[in-house]
Amino acid sequence: MNEVGIVTDDSVKSDGLRKYEPWFQLAFRDGMVWDLQDQIFTMWENKEVKGQKVRKGKIDPQVEAKGTKGKRTDYTIEEAAEDMKLTPWRALQGIKDETLLVSVLSRVISKELSLDDMVLELSK
Repeated sequence: MNEVGIVTDDSVKSDGLRKYEPWFQLAFRDGMVWDLQDQIFTMWENKEVKGQKVRKGKIDPQVEAKGTKGKRTDYTIEEAAEDMKLTPWRALQGIKDETLLVSVLSRVISKELSLDDMVLELSK
């Protein structure tokens, strides 16, 4: 660390970034693989991925029945997507064969595979 407090030791920087490495691996994909990953993330947000778990959402405090003078009588509770786990995406890290990646990611999008199935498929 220098006099200003900035870390200059590369090993410390490396350790600090190591936990983010799988996300960097995802971010550095491009072309068709990136597009398919993006589509899967969008599907996840929309609760459309095979085997995905959802949880009850929160009550929207803005929803009120008309004429209740501030008393909430009409509630809307929507399901929300569980947080996506990093584990399935780690399976993509060392794979250089773009044809294989496109094939497997396409099968996730077509709901033939869940993210857990994707891991099994990529570990063959």
